Amino acid sequence: MTACLSYSRGLKPFLVKFLKAQEFPVLDDTIEGKVIIAAKHGQISRIPFVERLFYVLGLQKHSKETNKREVFNSLFGFFSAEAIGDFLLQSEAEDGTKKNTFRVSIKTSGKWRRKINSVKLAESLSRTVKKNSRLAANLRKPDVEFTVQITDNLLFVGIPNPNLLSTRPYHLKNGLRSTVCDAMVHLAELESGQIVADITCGSGSILVEASHSVLPEQIFCVGLDLCQDALITAKDNMEHQQKIDKSNSQFDLACTSVSDGFFRWENLDRIVADLPFGNQHGDLHDIKAILLPTVLQKFFTPSNAQTERKIAVLLIAEEHSVEFVKSVKETLGVSIDKHSISLGFTSAMILKIWK
Repeated sequence: MTACLSYSRGLKPFLVKFLKAQEFPVLDDTIEGKVIIAAKHGQISRIPFVERLFYVLGLQKHSKETNKREVFNSLFGFFSAEAIGDFLLQSEAEDGTKKNTFRVSIKTSGKWRRKINSVKLAESLSRTVKKNSRLAANLRKPDVEFTVQITDNLLFVGIPNPNLLSTRPYHLKNGLRSTVCDAMVHLAELESGQIVADITCGSGSILVEASHSVLPEQIFCVGLDLCQDALITAKDNMEHQQKIDKSNSQFDLACTSVSDGFFRWENLDRIVADLPFGNQHGDLHDIKAILLPTVLQKFFTPSNAQTERKIAVLLIAEEHSVEFVKSVKETLGVSIDKHSISLGFTSAMILKIWK
């Protein structure tokens, strides 16, 4: 099958690197927000960094000079009886569920937003689907959804997998988008037996993903937070992950501030944390005043037992990243990689700091 993987801004390098490492045939990675691959059903149920998966019914690039008739000829050609039948055959064989109903959704942009009546086009395509298959229309809760996207340079018809790839069975209550956790954990380069700390633990999403990523090996996870309720949620999430994954990783949670001075930061192997974006738990000045001398400086101090480099991976608001990076480099003399990403309408930066 040909599949389309959709991703959020900034995660493409992580996704493409993973696909090549796993030897997935990448057919096209030049389309913004999408990577097209060839794969068998069942192979792509757990690809990290991906929001959604689409079975590709049709894909065609075109220029701004392409006219409406040319677009419609290609579009209706994608809805052939053979193409729909092949999808139904493969899909029903995979999940054992017969597909009986469908709907068509249309999304246009650029000049096509003015030139195409999306409602009428959806109705016309629905008649074609009924003619070429046994499916019946159902606008509320269909078994199959045909998603059509028409832009100035692309015509795409896909059938989305109803299950988001970013929704994981081992996550109970996710506080941070799992695809972002994927990227942060990947940058941390975790290995079996390491001690990994999240100094702003919250609901424990990063530590849950960290524990899952090293399976069947184990790590020791430490979570710190000032909010007792958040740590209760983190405890539930971690126990759920251990049960679902049958994980042997160990977790320890503490309701405390990183400035309390009780923790020996130099004994950690990795720090992976989502730093506060707003003013509820302190602004950038507070973060620098506490994090640099109290945590990072001690963390990167070489110990007698240290044999490998240490890595800290921090998620920070993009607007704060320039000043924060400058302060970290001046204070610690470390190397820093920067990865700009999107958190919905918020721009953020993942910093990989190592020494």
